[in-house]
Amino acid sequence: MRILILGASGYTGSCIKKKLAQEFMDVYGTYKTRQVKFRRDPSMHQFALGTKGELERLLYEVRPTLVVSCLRGSFHQQMEAHKVLGEYLAQYKDGKIIYLSSANVFDGALEQAHMESDLPKAESGYGKFKIDCENMLQKILGQRAVILRIPEIWGKDCPRLAELKKSLSDGQPIQTYGNFWVNYTTNAQIASWVSYIIKHDLCGVFHVGTRDLYGYMDFQEALASRMQVGEPMFEIEHNQEKQVQAVLPGRQEIPEELHMDVEDVLNYVVGRGA
Repeated sequence: MRILILGASGYTGSCIKKKLAQEFMDVYGTYKTRQVKFRRDPSMHQFALGTKGELERLLYEVRPTLVVSCLRGSFHQQMEAHKVLGEYLAQYKDGKIIYLSSANVFDGALEQAHMESDLPKAESGYGKFKIDCENMLQKILGQRAVILRIPEIWGKDCPRLAELKKSLSDGQPIQTYGNFWVNYTTNAQIASWVSYIIKHDLCGVFHVGTRDLYGYMDFQEALASRMQVGEPMFEIEHNQEKQVQAVLPGRQEIPEELHMDVEDVLNYVVGRGA
């Protein structure tokens, strides 16, 4: 099995590549920027969306039978790229893609948290794009299109944490939402689930996130308190009615040790957890 991670230079993609490289033989990744550290790594290949024929060239060179897609960029270019990926993998009996989707596929149904079996409904352009991409991959590959729907990602030194710290230290107001309930995940949890899914040849749709919900502003307050960087000032967008955007994990195949609660995420982010 040869594994290719598209977007392996990003925050989550790099964590996935590091995890998989420790456990599998042939693991490759892509990067967009011209950084010397990647150019010196034979397992990393430069790739940018929108260049005609570049993805086909990459697939011919690496010849993966499993692709993990953490791609970002133009929706149109992503759709074209994933169509190429699906058609390429369809020619292999064991060809599979693990596609990182989003909780936003349910942003048109904010009355409750959602399980894997729920029918997606989106209002945002981003959510609709993710649904379209999920459907296209499943049409081409069936159950071999593994969909990972993920909520907001946090982790040690993640961009969101750096932004929060800067706002706290500068005394700047933090954009937040009142009466809005969500669940969370970490880069490490996603990487662990990807590894487990590959090892056990699991298929279908997975919701990678905490088993419990937390108020959006409450989470920011909890992080600020634990980091002891400064007292947060909030710019709150209030919701008159309770809104929920959460993808709760329901797949029984995932073992207990790979699940997280919000408290685990908070501890991990501030360096108190594994």
